[in-house]
Amino acid sequence: MKPKVATHQARNLEDILLEELQSGSASILNLIEAIHLQRPGTSKQGVYTALRKLHLQEKVTLYGGKAALNTVWIEKMLSFFSVAQYHATARESHDNSFLSLTDGEKIQYSFKDPVQTDIFWSHAFLLLAKIVPTYEPYYIYNPHNWFLLSRTSNEARLINTVTQDGRSYHLVAGHGTILDALVAKHFDGKKATYHLATKPLFEKSNYYLNVIGDYIIEVSIDPKIATALDAFYDKTKIWTDETQHELNDIIKTRGRSKFTIRRNQKKADRLKVKIIAAMV
Repeated sequence: MKPKVATHQARNLEDILLEELQSGSASILNLIEAIHLQRPGTSKQGVYTALRKLHLQEKVTLYGGKAALNTVWIEKMLSFFSVAQYHATARESHDNSFLSLTDGEKIQYSFKDPVQTDIFWSHAFLLLAKIVPTYEPYYIYNPHNWFLLSRTSNEARLINTVTQDGRSYHLVAGHGTILDALVAKHFDGKKATYHLATKPLFEKSNYYLNVIGDYIIEVSIDPKIATALDAFYDKTKIWTDETQHELNDIIKTRGRSKFTIRRNQKKADRLKVKIIAAMV
């Protein structure tokens, strides 16, 4: 009879994955290899299942065959994950990520629906807020600010985190429906301001924009989902549990979102001017 081999199976697989990601993003293939060393016998499918669970819990972001700790979750668990936060926000020259972009460069990702897009979006949003000086405001343009209606706690936490650091946050919505106006209560009118444009700033109704310093985040959601959002906002006059569920169903609809982060000082300056003009 062969002797038994110690497998360390008692260790929780999700905890091991979180520990592996404390030092920054990693490819899923490298994670699988690391798990095999620490927890022999763990299947490849088991690792993928654990990562999907962490992703659904919004503890981990998954993109381009890589995984990283979700910075929003790190902020919530700041005292416990202080080491992870340090590594997650560190800029490493060898890391092919948006933190390593130089002027004129860009990197692009794609996601299967608006919710998955927003999970990574929040992660990128806070990382950029950590590396760009706090005297640089955040300028945001959304055709509709559905984030504060469907993902309220996450979005409110983002605004609070940014303004607590001393940075100002300015958001322009491209429409003035009842639901667009409803979310104004989440802004203090000083460090965080909210403006309803008299008309959309951009031709495409599926185009979303963030600008901070010389970094630009551009997101294009599936045009069919954008059309469904426009119709929902136009027809909805009262916010109820029923309309909440209807909005949630729309943004969970499968449809490719294109997510681009670029670093371009000249373009960033032009876009800031356009957003500021709509704030008057």
